[in-house]
Amino acid sequence: MKIFIFLLLLFTTHVEARDYFVATNGKDRNDGSIKRPFASLAKLVAVAQPGDNCYIRGGVYRETLELGAGGSEGAPITFQAYGNESVILFGADPLPTRLPWAKWKDGIWACNVNDELHSQLTRNDAMLFVGDQPLIEARWPNCKLEENWKETRKWASKNHELSTYGELVSWDVAESGLDFTGGVLHQKYVANFFASRRILSHGKGEDRIFYEKIGGFGDPDSETAEKGTGGFSDWFYITGTLSALDAEGEWFYDPSIKKLYLKPPANQHPRKLALGVKARAVGISGKNTEWVDLKNISVLGCSLRLGSMPPISGRGGQLCRNLNLSGIKVHWAAHSRYFHIPDGASTRTMHYSGRDELYPILIGENCLIDTCEFGHSPYHGLYVQGRGMRIRNCVVHNTSLNGRMNMSGLAVLYGYQSAYKSSASNTVTETTIYNSGGAGLYLLGPGAQIAERNHVFNGGLYSGDISGIYIPYAAKSLNSAIAYNWVHSIRGIGMRCDAMGRKIKVNNNVVWNTYSGCKWESAGGAEDTFTIYNNTIFVEDAMHPILLSETKPEGDLLNRRDLITENWTVLNNVSYGLKYRYWFTFWKEVKSAGLPTAYFFNQDESDRFQANYSLAGEDANRYFISTDLENIDLRPCSGSPLIGNGIAVEGVDPSAYADIGAYQSGAAYWYPGADWMPGGESPPKTMKEAVALAWETLGDRRTFLTKNRGKH
Repeated sequence: MKIFIFLLLLFTTHVEARDYFVATNGKDRNDGSIKRPFASLAKLVAVAQPGDNCYIRGGVYRETLELGAGGSEGAPITFQAYGNESVILFGADPLPTRLPWAKWKDGIWACNVNDELHSQLTRNDAMLFVGDQPLIEARWPNCKLEENWKETRKWASKNHELSTYGELVSWDVAESGLDFTGGVLHQKYVANFFASRRILSHGKGEDRIFYEKIGGFGDPDSETAEKGTGGFSDWFYITGTLSALDAEGEWFYDPSIKKLYLKPPANQHPRKLALGVKARAVGISGKNTEWVDLKNISVLGCSLRLGSMPPISGRGGQLCRNLNLSGIKVHWAAHSRYFHIPDGASTRTMHYSGRDELYPILIGENCLIDTCEFGHSPYHGLYVQGRGMRIRNCVVHNTSLNGRMNMSGLAVLYGYQSAYKSSASNTVTETTIYNSGGAGLYLLGPGAQIAERNHVFNGGLYSGDISGIYIPYAAKSLNSAIAYNWVHSIRGIGMRCDAMGRKIKVNNNVVWNTYSGCKWESAGGAEDTFTIYNNTIFVEDAMHPILLSETKPEGDLLNRRDLITENWTVLNNVSYGLKYRYWFTFWKEVKSAGLPTAYFFNQDESDRFQANYSLAGEDANRYFISTDLENIDLRPCSGSPLIGNGIAVEGVDPSAYADIGAYQSGAAYWYPGADWMPGGESPPKTMKEAVALAWETLGDRRTFLTKNRGKH
């Protein structure tokens, strides 16, 4: 009888599952069939039941897909593009066709706007589009969207010695011949952060800009400004003033007279352009949604908000569970015309989550993000928080556009404040992350985070104290694993655990063309162990080579007890330096005492600490196939001292690690990252191709060496 009831229920569920359709030419009074589709996504959500397939016909939809409770186990609700049709959820609405455009001067057009358009243009996330391409709010110096990573186009520079808190001095400003009074000053101040301040006064031809003082941001005399912030930065740019409107594709809005100014591309009449204004912040949303599949949908000019963050203090938040995202593409999800750092928030502690900044988020449990793209954001490309969250075969690019330490390409946080049902680790695999002003991949504990076979490059481009793969301070990240990744072209450290790491495994990673190699750091306790083996760190600098001990030196700096050797397993690694002792309090003391070996040194061998090769003073060409950056190949060459000198790693097949370094002689040339690229080009399968891709996506042949470091 029980079997009969089960089969009956199964049959009933199958029979009741339906296919529904929505189309831009549909009507909500229709039955939702392919011949009589609905018109709105809201109607589609309202009728969908567990097991239903909801097909979205090709076209542009100017509304939010607000997911409901969702489906059930074995019967998810699916929302997907129909066939190969292109579906775009667009955050912008068309500008009214009858706007009274008139020529103003110098190729600039102007028109007065109504109250509705006024409210849209005064939002902090206001954006104008021509078709699917965003326009630039008038700025100085001029910089096209595609020139964001060209430093000389993006930024002007101030005189650090003459500038004071509230007063910026710049000869570039004087030479511009413009008056920036009333505009918005966007400045780095310190390399790891970025904020906006109103310009109180300035005069044409003057080199001094006076701006509002808030929270100490911009104070060159701050005692904590440099420590942990990447040092001072002199970069800035200006928006929010009509005087900056002089380049094609720029716009400016004067709210005091409700007038919109535009310098159209190719001097076209604005009415001939498909102009749109951002009207929605969110393209797809869900709260406590479960068992939903989202497939092959593009989201433009608006964001994903799936789940919600817990309150800043306390527990709570809304979790989405068992969501599958596949083929989702998100571009220009978030935007800010004014980047706020609140009064009273110190520069040193600005790791706030940015809860009001609508970058894409997925907060939940047991969700999959597969073969998705996230691009063009001043904040995170994607923020994931939870347990059992899986990100695979994705591409995240052009993020943290102004360089903020707390904004990265991909941020994955282990959930701990909400009501989770499992303790499963989060995983990031076979994903490509590039062109980030902050960290590439940000992994925050306290639980396990697994990062394997990822390709991370062109990171930290507008920051000063940053890493390609980063486990933040005090994260613990118990039982995390970082393996088989390529990390290169990083303006900072290749990979880093910033203190407090616990039982973390790091193996078979390759790091090259970075300011510094790696920095794996624990608190030095008996449980704070690392297992680090068969990594290749080709960075010609002993600074942050592989390991770092946080234990405080006592007595003789040269002969203190070092907890790393007692608890860690460090085998078969090759780098220019292996380890150095570290304690900021003793920095000046060590240097003044002339004790470089107390700060940088290689460790004596032991059973758990051996077969690690230092390239310092060696000809690296004896070890690798090619060390030339343009043709780099860090596999062992014929006759390399790395071949046959590896030792067995406990718990790992001994035959797999006969050699030292990330690659075994004669084995397959493994390569990480997604198996696709946004432009349709082939992903790199060699290190040489990876370097070429890094140069191509950045727009120049940039090298990241210690000798090339410079103040911003």
